[in-house]
Amino acid sequence: DSNNKIVKEAASATVTDLHTAGVDGADGQVLTDKGDGTIDSEANLTFDGSTLSIEADANTTANALFIDCNALTTGNAIHIDVDDAVADSGANFSIVNIDYDKSANNTSGTKAIYGIDIDLDDDATGNTSNTFLYGVDVDIDAANANGIAGQTGFRANITGGDTAFMHSFSSLITDGGYDFHAQSSANTLD
Repeated sequence: DSNNKIVKEAASATVTDLHTAGVDGADGQVLTDKGDGTIDSEANLTFDGSTLSIEADANTTANALFIDCNALTTGNAIHIDVDDAVADSGANFSIVNIDYDKSANNTSGTKAIYGIDIDLDDDATGNTSNTFLYGVDVDIDAANANGIAGQTGFRANITGGDTAFMHSFSSLITDGGYDFHAQSSANTLD
């Protein structure tokens, strides 16, 4: 105090007001440490109890979501677990939905957009055991075939472009490799 005495102040057991720590954001904003002992309330990172939202409209060269994990053994960089127990025959949803809408006219140069861009590189030069890289691995299974149990591993619907430059499937492989390989479940040699 002003007389250079130490005074014990009674504190509340629960802190609910963070205004003194610099938190003045809106409802649902995620709090982050500024690194100087103060807290920021992120306007572009919100959580409403069930949905985490990242608003990255101003990003031009930065990643909206960056995951760096360099020591995986059995884990995943992203794991989505959907246990669908809803018996609704009218349900129609996607596990992952990429919705890209281009509205600006491209007036010069070439613009290339990849819905999913997969780069798998084995840069190790001293492998002594087997290594297999799978760009896409699809497993689809049904417990029974009651009703119609339709399954499609890959489906492409490509329309509206210049037919000379439209490809339903495009492959470039080192000479001697299989351009396309299909195997029968009844006979693996077929």
